[in-house]
Amino acid sequence: MRRNLILMTISFIFLFLSIFSTEKIKVGSEENYYPFSYMTNSQISKGLNFELTKAIAKVSDLDVEFVYKPFAELRTMLENGEIDAIAGMYFSEERQKAFDFSQNYFIIHHAIFKSSGMKDIQTIEDLKDMKIVLMESDITHDYIIENNLTEKITTVRSEKEALMLLSDNFIGYSILAEYPALYWIDELGIENVEMTGEKILPFKYCYAVKKGNSDLLFKLSEGLSVIKDNGAYDDIYEDWMGRYIPDETVIITKRRYLLTGLSIALILLIIIAFIVFFFRKEVRKRTRELRGEIRVRESAESKLAEQNEHLSSILKNATHYGIYRTKTDKNYSKTDVVFCSPSLTDIIGIDEKDLYNFEKWFDYIYPEDLPKVIESNQRGYFPPFRFNEIFRVVNPEKGVRWCSISSNGITFKDDPTKIEYANGIIMDITEQKHAEFALLESREHFKALFDNSMNAILISDDNGNYTSVNPAAVELFGYSEEEFNKMNVKDIQDASLYTPYKNYEEHLKKGKTFGELFFLDKFGNKKIAEYHKVRIMKNFNVSIMTEITERIKSEMGLKEALEQAEKANRAKSEFLANMSHEIRTPMNGIIGFSEILMNSEISSHEKKYIEYILTSARNLLYIINDILDFSKIESGAVHIMEVRTDVRELIHDTVTLLKASNKNEKVKLNERIDQKIPNYLIADSVKLNQIITNLISNALKFTEAGEVNLILTLIEDIDDTCQIKFEITDTGIGIEESKKKEILKAFTQADSTITRKYGGTGLGLSITNSLIKLMGGQLDIFSEVGNGSAFSFILGFKKSLEDDAAIDQERKLQINDLNIFERDIVILIAEDNMINRALAKTVISNHFPNSRILEAEDGEKCVQLYKNNNPDIILMDLHMPNLDGIKATRMIRIVEGDKSRVPIIGLTADIKSEKRQLALDNGMDDLLTKPLERDKLKSVLVALLNR
Repeated sequence: MRRNLILMTISFIFLFLSIFSTEKIKVGSEENYYPFSYMTNSQISKGLNFELTKAIAKVSDLDVEFVYKPFAELRTMLENGEIDAIAGMYFSEERQKAFDFSQNYFIIHHAIFKSSGMKDIQTIEDLKDMKIVLMESDITHDYIIENNLTEKITTVRSEKEALMLLSDNFIGYSILAEYPALYWIDELGIENVEMTGEKILPFKYCYAVKKGNSDLLFKLSEGLSVIKDNGAYDDIYEDWMGRYIPDETVIITKRRYLLTGLSIALILLIIIAFIVFFFRKEVRKRTRELRGEIRVRESAESKLAEQNEHLSSILKNATHYGIYRTKTDKNYSKTDVVFCSPSLTDIIGIDEKDLYNFEKWFDYIYPEDLPKVIESNQRGYFPPFRFNEIFRVVNPEKGVRWCSISSNGITFKDDPTKIEYANGIIMDITEQKHAEFALLESREHFKALFDNSMNAILISDDNGNYTSVNPAAVELFGYSEEEFNKMNVKDIQDASLYTPYKNYEEHLKKGKTFGELFFLDKFGNKKIAEYHKVRIMKNFNVSIMTEITERIKSEMGLKEALEQAEKANRAKSEFLANMSHEIRTPMNGIIGFSEILMNSEISSHEKKYIEYILTSARNLLYIINDILDFSKIESGAVHIMEVRTDVRELIHDTVTLLKASNKNEKVKLNERIDQKIPNYLIADSVKLNQIITNLISNALKFTEAGEVNLILTLIEDIDDTCQIKFEITDTGIGIEESKKKEILKAFTQADSTITRKYGGTGLGLSITNSLIKLMGGQLDIFSEVGNGSAFSFILGFKKSLEDDAAIDQERKLQINDLNIFERDIVILIAEDNMINRALAKTVISNHFPNSRILEAEDGEKCVQLYKNNNPDIILMDLHMPNLDGIKATRMIRIVEGDKSRVPIIGLTADIKSEKRQLALDNGMDDLLTKPLERDKLKSVLVALLNR
């Protein structure tokens, strides 16, 4: 009776739990684990594990998908819930912490293997401190570590690799599962590897599931019991173990009990022969009867024991659910708990002593939920005798917990209108409810963001039909939410005016997820929106749009304003260039003729007046140059042009020129150059000269007595680069601390009285500071009022890699043909300004007294004079009426054909660097700026005439 009750209980639990089982499961099995699990070259699953699982699935209504991976990876997948079970995991108490195990379906012994050159050992303890080959993640690996047998462990991925390592005379031993190892020894034909000692470490081979997945574990265990009862297990075992491994008893007999076995076998054969001879029929009949009875009894007892073990495991390891059975009389006057999971104590919080007192259970139900639970429980006493409810309990230790209860009644055999038993399951669903609440809260947050977003949000399905839009989308496009529900993405496409493609959907198809959409809204208003499209879930697309109509209009306005500003800047630059030309042209005459008068025989008073004129004219020229330099720097038209430069010569020439122009004998100008500074550097000599000239001139201007020093110091010399510090110090008036930043600004000086006393535009330091920054430096100012100032900056240079000696020798080869000044040469001057023409003529006549000078007031006459006179050299102004100097030069180059090339020197008042390149590109040989410097003109004429 008791056994039948237990069987009925187990059957009921199995039936009840099957309601919640998963229809399709993933079962993992270790790959290439012969003969237990492997896959053929045709991707067909084979092995004992596969066949057993397939047989269990058939009797348990499970749809199994097999997964083959290395064991370590399978274990991780099971822990992460990526698979539901593992077929063939060794049972251990350590592993039981993370997994639940079925009853075993195989006992696998392990054995110690060695190569033929190693000595025999008997037990696993003999491996102390030996070298051992083990499979990674194998349970033997855990055993060796836990028992601290040895640290000399080499891990491999499979029995095959371990055996191959031993066959290569590995100095050590290996512990492997017996059957797979013997299989590979036979399969690979390994002859120098054998077992040694006794079989060790018998492990139960089981199904494993994730901790708490008792439903699946129950189904697997029940299915395993069924196939053992119906004989399918024996057939599968015989098929696979008999196919690959010789019978175990034969191996033992061969090794240890051969003689005893033969003796016993001989005696048995004699007895059997006697019985068969005398009692053949009776023995056969009785033997069959006994075998049948024994098999049935053993099967029933085994099944009952396994089911009891399984039930005990379920009840012991259950954490989130509990099973109970109640019994009531026909009058429903009393309800008793006849069976109950211990886990209900932890779920509800009820004391163990009250666990079988059904009335006590209601004391733990949340007060607000108690009425509905009582009503549901009472409903379970009437057909269809079942109920389901969700409620809360007040657990003294865990606080408020959410639970679900499902109850199914079993009626009296003699009265089907009333229930005798009620089977139920109570599950802790607190985490599930919290997840539901979090999801609900998330949805509410999303809806709030969706409804209140300033951006238009449009959600459509894969067919392009709009499923939801927010108020911002209604405002952007002008369509109501009801109208959008009847619209398709194509309706927005049809309203598109322009995108980088035909419409934004085509844009998205080309892999773009964002862009700009130009469209007409419902009322015909032209609008522009930025859009970003993302895909969510499986079949929904979200388009997020932000109207940028006003921003685009603003940007277009800014763009137009920028173009106007650039146009105005160009106009300013043109104006400055034209003004420069117009001013420098008469200045050419003033300075040129003044210099000629200074060298003529005039009185001292007249020379003084001429000197005043020259000083005024040159000061005016400095102002013009400063304004032009500032304009070029401001517009970004200044570029660094680096060439090979003799630093010492540059400094010496600059200081010498400034000394000559310094009229204050009370101020001494000194130069000091560090001897370690290389002679030749790659630098912009023109701008470096301008910087030094500006700073020294400034120091001389503000120093009434004392000295001005220029000091060059080598700061760093590494490989082909160096850094040089330039410092200009004076003993002048100094600068107030508050004025140091101001003096670097354009048109600013430290004090308004300075302008009146010393003059200047206030541009010199601003231009100098900008040029230093362009060359990668920073101007530093150290000054004290009344005690002078120090201006310094550090610049980096590349060293010149050319041969200094060769270049110095080349520089000494100067033109020294004195006869050139006495030659009869013809010089053609093309200049529309009569004064400048007269000046050039006078300068040339002074240097070349035997020359014949031809004059042309425009480019057309210049070309004609060239054709008729074949001059030796031409001075050509760039700006002339009728035909300018550039066009005239191109015509002369065409006309001259095969004749010898006539040198042409361009003349211009425009000091922009691009003018020089323009002149050279159009056939001129050199370009001089006005006002003309007599010595410069002389040297260029000599160089070109002597070429």
